[in-house]
Amino acid sequence: MLELTGSQVIIGLVSLGAAIIIGIILYRLYHHQINKQSDNDAGATIIKLSNRTKYANKSFLRQRGQRLGVGLASSLLFSLMAISWTVYEKPVYLGDYNPEDLPFEVIPPSTYQEPPPPPPPPKTVEIEIIDDDIIVEEPDDLVDTSIDIDEPVEKVAEFK
Repeated sequence: MLELTGSQVIIGLVSLGAAIIIGIILYRLYHHQINKQSDNDAGATIIKLSNRTKYANKSFLRQRGQRLGVGLASSLLFSLMAISWTVYEKPVYLGDYNPEDLPFEVIPPSTYQEPPPPPPPPKTVEIEIIDDDIIVEEPDDLVDTSIDIDEPVEKVAEFK
């Protein structure tokens, strides 16, 4: 794992900001040279924005590139700082501390929990057995519905 100190992060952010500012300056110089060359061209017609505005000497676009560059650089710098912000805990040095040299014994608290008691057994229900000799006779209105396999079957009425 990559570990950076605070000074390394700050140096990196400052160098990144310097690279962005140098890039903006080079970009402006390049476009300034291109504009000079187009001004020297005889056939080129340039319509200046200052001729179309009500106040020719008050152009809000005059420092547009510089403001855009500063805003971009500051927002990028702020974003990188917010992303890479890390707080490290400093280790505590206790000197020649040895827990075995203490005049008393440190006993950690017990985390053992006794299991709950088992649930009580269910109550038993006593069943009384009655000795009645009752003979159940079959009713007379029952009809025998058994069928013999060898016996032919009559046609049954169809249901609609």
